[in-house]
Amino acid sequence: MKKRKPSKKVLIFGCSLIFASLFLLSEVISLYAIYKIPRAAKLFYSPPSIDSSQFQTYLKVRDPILGWPRIDGEGPFRFDSLGARPDPTFPNVKNPCISAYGDSFTYGEEVSHEEAWAHQLSQQLSCRIANYGVPGYGTDQAYLRFQKNKHDTAPLIILGIYQENILRIVNQYRYLLSKGDLFSFKPRFMLETDTLQLISIPVTAESNLESLLSNPGKVFENEWFLPGSNSGPAWIQFPYSLSITKSLFSQRVQNGLLGKPNWLEFYSESHPSGAYPLLMKIIASFSEEVQRRHSEFKVIIFPSTAGYQYWERTGDNPTKNLSETLTHMGIDFIDLSLPISSNLDGKAYCDLLVNQARYCSGHYNADGNRMVSKIMAKWLRSRI
Repeated sequence: MKKRKPSKKVLIFGCSLIFASLFLLSEVISLYAIYKIPRAAKLFYSPPSIDSSQFQTYLKVRDPILGWPRIDGEGPFRFDSLGARPDPTFPNVKNPCISAYGDSFTYGEEVSHEEAWAHQLSQQLSCRIANYGVPGYGTDQAYLRFQKNKHDTAPLIILGIYQENILRIVNQYRYLLSKGDLFSFKPRFMLETDTLQLISIPVTAESNLESLLSNPGKVFENEWFLPGSNSGPAWIQFPYSLSITKSLFSQRVQNGLLGKPNWLEFYSESHPSGAYPLLMKIIASFSEEVQRRHSEFKVIIFPSTAGYQYWERTGDNPTKNLSETLTHMGIDFIDLSLPISSNLDGKAYCDLLVNQARYCSGHYNADGNRMVSKIMAKWLRSRI
């Protein structure tokens, strides 16, 4: 007796069932990757949930110029009466010998006040260092913070530049870059005919909250990292496997696959974002403001993990262009990559970071801050 061949309908149904199962599996895997893999979260965007009461509270306590820290003094980071990080050894906020501005690497995030590099440096120099670093800041906000601190006439002003900061100066909503704080709205500068034009935070009491989150491009007209752009996160939408596919072609992922820092191209003068000329104009303006206060100006370049590993692997300094331009401008600076490498004494760079074992990420731990303070003390003494 001959076996009957499956009918076309049965074959079509079987193939459809297999395809549907594979598609469903790919969607489940895609959703897991999007929401459960920590490093993947930054690559995707879906409108976050913010209720009206949260938004109204934000508007009342935000710094109207800088965005953060909050004007009521609340939040995870502590500041003294003049807005600097508390210094246990020098509690008197007056007459600092040095003031430092920058982001979380300047602030010394993830370590205690006693362990932060600026505090340890103050002990070595026997004078107060006013640490005005603020976690999450771009170099633009650091400059605005210095402008706002009219009282700051320390004889030496230091600007800390974390290599990745160049992304932040063409960003208006930090959440698009690194998730984290939902209320990380910030100002930015535009460079027009070699003049800095300040674009204030475009979020007001009249802002439509739903539109603000679901269609950021309508509010943040000068945002370089809008969702769906080549530099911004991919939209999280069905089919989720397509969102994954789109993210794989973003500049951020492509650089990661090639072992390059995701900010590397932004240090090119020809990058379409205009980030590098803008950065140099901000630094030049910062320097000019310092000179008007009859103080001295210096720059510290903090390497990112990706930047340090790229330099270690290739021998090519990813911020070489920045170093050369600062030299040409006559601005004294120190790039910490080389001196850190020279002081490792058999350790790995990852050993200096908080998340050394798992991801080789995070900020400098107590050992890392101690090393930075010693490097800075030696460097500053060589300038006297």
